[in-house]
Amino acid sequence: MIDPGNRPMRTALTFFLLLTALTSTATAQMFDDDPVSFEVAIEPAEAGPGDVVTVLVKVRIEPPWHIYGMKRVHRFVNSTTIEVTLPDGFTAEGEWIEPKTTTHHDESLDPPTDVPWHTGDDVVFRRQVRLPQEVTPGEATIGVKLSYSACDASMCLDPAWQEGKATLTLVAESKGATAGPVPAPEPDESDDSSGSDGTPASAVFLAFLGGLGSILLPCVYPLIPLTIAFFTKHEGSRASAVFRAMLFCVGILITFTGLGIALGPAIQALANSLWLNLFLFLLMVVLALSLLGMFDIQLPSSWTGKMQSAGSGASILAPVAMGVAFSLASFSCTVGVIGPVLAGATDLGAASTQMFAYSVGFALPFFLLALFPMLISAMPRGGGWMNTLKVMLGFFEICFAGYYLWKLDLSLGTGLGGYGVILSLWIATTAVAGLYLLGKVVLPKDPILERIGVPRGVFAILFFAAALFMFAGLMGTLDLPAWMKGLLPPAPQRMAGGAGGPVERAKPAWADEEFHAVYGGNWWTTDHERALELGSQHGKRVLFNFTGIFCTNCRTMEGGLFLDPDVMAEFDDMVLADLYTDIPTEEAGAEFHTSVELSRANNDLRYETYDTVANPFYVIFSPEGEVLATSGYLPSRSAFLEFLRSGK
Repeated sequence: MIDPGNRPMRTALTFFLLLTALTSTATAQMFDDDPVSFEVAIEPAEAGPGDVVTVLVKVRIEPPWHIYGMKRVHRFVNSTTIEVTLPDGFTAEGEWIEPKTTTHHDESLDPPTDVPWHTGDDVVFRRQVRLPQEVTPGEATIGVKLSYSACDASMCLDPAWQEGKATLTLVAESKGATAGPVPAPEPDESDDSSGSDGTPASAVFLAFLGGLGSILLPCVYPLIPLTIAFFTKHEGSRASAVFRAMLFCVGILITFTGLGIALGPAIQALANSLWLNLFLFLLMVVLALSLLGMFDIQLPSSWTGKMQSAGSGASILAPVAMGVAFSLASFSCTVGVIGPVLAGATDLGAASTQMFAYSVGFALPFFLLALFPMLISAMPRGGGWMNTLKVMLGFFEICFAGYYLWKLDLSLGTGLGGYGVILSLWIATTAVAGLYLLGKVVLPKDPILERIGVPRGVFAILFFAAALFMFAGLMGTLDLPAWMKGLLPPAPQRMAGGAGGPVERAKPAWADEEFHAVYGGNWWTTDHERALELGSQHGKRVLFNFTGIFCTNCRTMEGGLFLDPDVMAEFDDMVLADLYTDIPTEEAGAEFHTSVELSRANNDLRYETYDTVANPFYVIFSPEGEVLATSGYLPSRSAFLEFLRSGK
């Protein structure tokens, strides 16, 4: 008999709480006023003739905000710039050394672009400055101007700038400070919505669920009772059995987390490259074919054989070795889940964190069953349902391959990774999955399906419904959910005059030469006073669209909901005014029919009248000029339509 007691329960609870703590995320913090602040420092603080000093710009960004990197990647992304003001005779050497950025793929840009940005409490930019050969002892001031745009998940503040300065003590003799490599900044540890390394919490949680679900795969599930017997076959107390189970789980953690650490550097080096996306596309195809039964993917038997031999010993390392061996032996099935988990990681930290979360999910059932072995008798028997689960995972891999086909096509430009192609692939795969569940599609390793049970029938209906739902999205009769759009190429923009776009709407009789056809053919002016005047004259409601060329959420609305037929129909009955607030130069403003002076006036109007500095911001007026409704970023189609109908 295993001696029941509280000690193993306390041990189990401690172990579980430790795993939970390791996968927890930080809580977002609120901010006051400008979420960006900075200070300037000089190292060393004392220098003489001909010496070289380093100017440090230490930026702090309150969660959940970020600023963009210094590299110019898109004309609508306001990259961070730093200007330095030096005393006479001082010279700046080289360029600013920028700390490591985090890359995010922005679908709202045209074309979609990988955008670098910074977050955290201590983002340090560095630049070296050489003193003249003759200096007068005393003090010298070095000034810095930091220009940036602060954004979060729902809005971007207008481009802003701050100035700072630092004082350098000048001495008569050189201190020997010479030019050299600028030391790398300390890694940024903070992130408001991420794991400890900056990995998104959602990715960590999905990896954990992937590990938990992998237990049901046919190369894992049947071995669970035998594995639990390994914990309890040795003589000893219940605490001893629980301890061996913990060591077995440690072996699983070591194996899968080690895989993430081993592959992380390669992922980081190749992230967003043509070759990485080609590799990931081919990997998803190979995994799909394997899961569909065309062939098996297995590691060399010598690897697992050696680990199993090590696991048969009586030492404390035997359960750890057994956990490693079990993880390797299950690779033929789990690779179908591990592949997408690793493919979604863009650097070493993300890869290791997500694989750790996967290993926690994979190990947790073994630990709980060792703690409560009586639960084994309640587990359902293995059978054909496990092969069905494996095949359904293969269909999922095909859909996921479409995502990397799109990423690959961004570099190749063949058109094979377009919105219609990828969504059609999803529709066809989902429909075939439904047919498979009904027994209309039979694969090589399928057992004979004698009858269709209720669960198979229900899931088949769900798959057919999903296929029809996506088909409606392809036809443009409904709006696909945001999470689905994130895995698909951008839908056709259908701008006025574009291929396949709607015929440009006729110019309203009351619109003058200041109106321009944009956003699918509706007519907009950039003169808000003229818009209010025309609204009064013709009994029309007026819409102010405070927007910006550096506002990604503005692009999302203007390239998405603004093109919706029902939204455009509402626009037809309104006087529309585009009010840009962030035009940097007259050359840029010419494209948007807005001068720098008008842009500043729009910015003042928005702040002084509506007490906001956020874009996008919408205001609806009655024909009499009274404010009917205001709203910020509103990506919900139904909510935006309800807003547009205010006062109608």
